[in-house]
Amino acid sequence: MKIRLLCLTVLTTLCFVLLVHAADVTEISFRIGSDSLSVNGKAVTSVAPYTENGTTLVPLRIISEAFGAYVAWNPENADITVSSANTVLSLTIGSTAAYVNDAPAQLLLPPALIGGTTMVPIRFIAENFGAEVLYDEKTASVLVRKTNIAPKSSIDYAMLLKSSQKPRLGDSFVGGWSMDRSDRLLLTERSFDGRTHVFSLKDLDGTVTIRVAPRLLESTAEDALGSYRSIGNYATVSHLDIHHTPSNIPYAHIQYKTGSSHYTLYADERTYIHGDYKLTVALSVNHEIDSETLSSLFKILDSLDFTFDDSVEDLSDADKKTALRWYRSPDLGITLQVPGAYSEHISAMNNISFTDSQKKCYVQLSMYSAFDGSSAWDWVQSDYANNRALFSEKTAVFSEISQTMIDGQKAYLYSYTITESDAKHLYHDIFIERDAYFYNIGIAHDMDSDHENLASSLSQSIRFLPMDAQKLGTMLRTDAMDGIRYTNCQWFDNKVSFQKPASWQEIAQSVHSFRATDAANHAAIFVSRYPIALYPTLDKACTAVKKDIADSTLDFRISKEYTTTFCGKNACMIETTGKDSRTRVYVFRDQSYYICAGFSVHPLYDGTRHNEIRTQFFDSFNIAK
Repeated sequence: MKIRLLCLTVLTTLCFVLLVHAADVTEISFRIGSDSLSVNGKAVTSVAPYTENGTTLVPLRIISEAFGAYVAWNPENADITVSSANTVLSLTIGSTAAYVNDAPAQLLLPPALIGGTTMVPIRFIAENFGAEVLYDEKTASVLVRKTNIAPKSSIDYAMLLKSSQKPRLGDSFVGGWSMDRSDRLLLTERSFDGRTHVFSLKDLDGTVTIRVAPRLLESTAEDALGSYRSIGNYATVSHLDIHHTPSNIPYAHIQYKTGSSHYTLYADERTYIHGDYKLTVALSVNHEIDSETLSSLFKILDSLDFTFDDSVEDLSDADKKTALRWYRSPDLGITLQVPGAYSEHISAMNNISFTDSQKKCYVQLSMYSAFDGSSAWDWVQSDYANNRALFSEKTAVFSEISQTMIDGQKAYLYSYTITESDAKHLYHDIFIERDAYFYNIGIAHDMDSDHENLASSLSQSIRFLPMDAQKLGTMLRTDAMDGIRYTNCQWFDNKVSFQKPASWQEIAQSVHSFRATDAANHAAIFVSRYPIALYPTLDKACTAVKKDIADSTLDFRISKEYTTTFCGKNACMIETTGKDSRTRVYVFRDQSYYICAGFSVHPLYDGTRHNEIRTQFFDSFNIAK
């Protein structure tokens, strides 16, 4: 298991208003009587859509799969089942009777089987997937359009909001906010963790964005108001004050306008500090707008509060009992539950992590090709051996590898506990075989956290979705299973040579020093030289070396120090320890310099792997004659 945490940068208020993601939209277009359909811009050939008694019938499978649904055909009864995250449609060839989530429904025309293709009324399919159907009578063309608000969530929000009659919407899990619904605000994007909601403005070029973040220390609405004052440096501020929600929660409020003769931005921004959260609402309109329309938008924002009752359509997809939420990845063909407070970070299409930065816990999902005959068993053995070699035996305790079945697929798992100072961390690694691929799921959490049963809950929740191997292609795991590869290094006009791991990054090289690191595992090799003119004896040079190490080490102390031979020369060997590093150096004289060759590693990672690297570095060290 490899983890990569992302550092997020907080942008300025203006950038916050302007930067929103483009909506994820599914579009299907076709002409009546033509066998060529366009699905998200890709041409697809099928049985031509046709019209009968004013009803347009289309190929069921093409339309349904474009919406991310799965079609199952039962030839015995001529039954069809169409399943998506929240909707199950049951149809029968030749019958107008249908079911939507077990509720009876009636079709305008019965499904028909033409040349092996099931044709169904387009409006029935589209409306039950939250899509809109637009007809152009002049060209006999049809456009089916659906906004995929949160495609990886277990909730189809387009369908939910289309069918909901509740006057308010909000999120009970993240922030506990709610506000009035309006036809003017169309939800187009929701982040997986529910911390960001983006609404487009009907008939306007603009958005309303709601962002929720952890509260920083004792921040207040007055603090937020102070940060807003700098906006006056580049915008015309029309309003800046503290207001209160209907339930008397204070919030900072600013309204401003910026732009030129070619561009205008109207903005209204509000920051609420409530409980453990900071919630910011930003309205932006990118053109001239009349005061009546602006007032109607402000009225919607004025309704935001931190009250929740049955009148609110809850957008949260986190389970109220377990605090877990479903994550769906049709691309990787998997769905599983992760903690609702975790945020999604995608470092690559096949490498996704979910992190809770405050508790230093994470779930990582990776998927790779099983190439050259390799299997999940090969990789779990390699991963297990690498981790055992990486960590110090004094700090890590490993379980044995066990085998199980997960949703009908062979799986292997192991766990290990790391003790660091007074804290204990528990890690789990799961490897699952599936056809020509395997999944690696890593889980990490504190022993004293509320995640004790997370690994069990997560593994039991895993379900596999249909997978397109042709679309996925080859995904190589690039870390080697066959040991450490070394590269030769030259320094000091090629007079000094040694070997370092090829994967280690050189971060400093000059005429006086060389340094290469394994940043992920807190280890480094370094070479330095000290002029004899400044340090005329070996003792004085060693004293300077010890001072340099002490300056960068917490709780520095010398554990060993003695004279020896290194590179055929009289040398001083020094070993030091501290909370954050264990270091060994050899100091010896070569002509007009004292040379220091050193290796440093964090005590947590002082295992057999770094012991091998340390030995190779010192054994390969050579001074040209």
